[in-house]
Amino acid sequence: MGSQEVEVAVTPFGNADSVATRASDGRRFFVKPLEVHRPFDEFLEDLTAQEKHEQGRGLHDDSAVAAQHEQVEYAQSQNDNLHSEYAALRGDIPGDIPWARIALEKAPDAINLWIGNSRSVTALHKDPYENIYCQVVGRKHFLLRPSLEMACVGEESLPAARYVRTKDGLEIQMGHGGWREEWGQEQGQGQGQQQRGEKEGEGLCTKGRRCK
Repeated sequence: MGSQEVEVAVTPFGNADSVATRASDGRRFFVKPLEVHRPFDEFLEDLTAQEKHEQGRGLHDDSAVAAQHEQVEYAQSQNDNLHSEYAALRGDIPGDIPWARIALEKAPDAINLWIGNSRSVTALHKDPYENIYCQVVGRKHFLLRPSLEMACVGEESLPAARYVRTKDGLEIQMGHGGWREEWGQEQGQGQGQQQRGEKEGEGLCTKGRRCK
C-alpha cells in the first residue's frame, strides 16, 4: 500500500455515524464523520501511535501528546473498498467463503476492509445485508439484539449533521445530507470504552438513514 491515499473518517471520540451532542447549544444530532484522504502509511503510523498512547495513559501526563491524539481516525468506507482503494491487498484475501457462498446461494456483493484502534466505535444499527465479519488483528466486542426488541429501543427523530474542522478542532455542523435520522437510546459497551448503542428500526436503511 505504501503512500497510496485512502479514505479516513475523523471524529473526536471514534463515534462515526452516531448521535452526538453539540457543546455550544446542547442540541443532539445524528453526526457523520469528517472524511479525508491520507497516505496509507501515515494513517497507519498515527493510528498505532494513538493506540500506544492509550495503553500508556495514566503512566505519565503529557498534555502535548494528549492533544496530538484527541481526534480519532477510522478507515471505514463501505464501497467494496477491497476492489478499489485496497486493491493492492486483494491477492491476500480469498474471493469468498465457501460455506457462506453455499448458505447464501451467492458470492459476496462487496468486501470491505476496516482499520481502527480501540477508540473506534460502531453505533448499534441494522444492516440490509447478511454479513460475515472476519477479525484480522486485535479484537472487537459485538452487542447483538434480536429484532423483536426493536420496539424497546426508543427511537427519536434527529437532524443530520457532520463534523467539520475549525481552528478550535472538530465541531458539529448541521445541514449536511438533507435527511433526518431516527435513533434509540439503548446503551452498550465497546472495547475498553463506552459505545453508543443507538439502533434503527423498520423502514430505516444502514446507519439510520431513512430510505428515500
